[in-house]
Amino acid sequence: MIAGLQGGRLGWLVFALALAVRVAYIFEADASPLFTHPAVDAKTYTHHAQRLAAGNWLGVGEGPFWQPPLYPYFLGAVKSFFPESFFYAVHFVQALLGALVCAMSWWIGRALFNPAVGLLAGVGTALCGPLIFFDGELLPASLAAFVDLLALVMLLCVWRRPSRWGFLGAGVAFGIGALAVPTVLTFAVAVPIVLLWGTPRRQGLAWAGTFSLGVVLVIAPVAWRNWAIGGDGVGISYNAGINLYIGNNPDYAETVAIRPG
Repeated sequence: MIAGLQGGRLGWLVFALALAVRVAYIFEADASPLFTHPAVDAKTYTHHAQRLAAGNWLGVGEGPFWQPPLYPYFLGAVKSFFPESFFYAVHFVQALLGALVCAMSWWIGRALFNPAVGLLAGVGTALCGPLIFFDGELLPASLAAFVDLLALVMLLCVWRRPSRWGFLGAGVAFGIGALAVPTVLTFAVAVPIVLLWGTPRRQGLAWAGTFSLGVVLVIAPVAWRNWAIGGDGVGISYNAGINLYIGNNPDYAETVAIRPG
């Protein structure tokens, strides 16, 4: 059956399945009061997005970014285009991103292993309960998964056919992913190390440097904004320390849902 489906047709089927499941979930979830009245982190992201959409795109007067900025800016853009149907618009856009994540999972499995693994990866992510749930939440998980998998696809493509522009683009993609969830930088740091270790020295230096430049080109403007407008030398955001404590202190069960501050 797999052999009979040519090229990307199977990927489109995975995409369609994932999108249908996520859209169905939206119509189930919209009965919840939290659908239009987000709480905790989702509330913070939504309020930040409202201030951005009102015209304060640089965040003047708000200090350095408390949370990574990509997701509130994404929400702010959606709010600007769909002010009257913001919550439905965000959920449908995230459903689309989630479906693309499933299609990319299919592609990665197929590219690294074989069509059967690709099908298992695609269908598995399409029907994965936690992924469906987070695609329906006003949290950065959906956007981060999309950007990070897109970065991985770009990296795999340039790994097969190396070019400086390709490595630069992959670095930019990982930099954008870091603006959603900065922990992806641990993977981004590993890429230049592998390039330096596994390729001829001169070539490895060029590719690793180009990839790293792509990451820096994205993060540097955010760091500049935090310093010049926010008034503090913060690279991306400054919530890492308190979040580490909230999630790992002896009273974790009591503090995990508390908003810092």
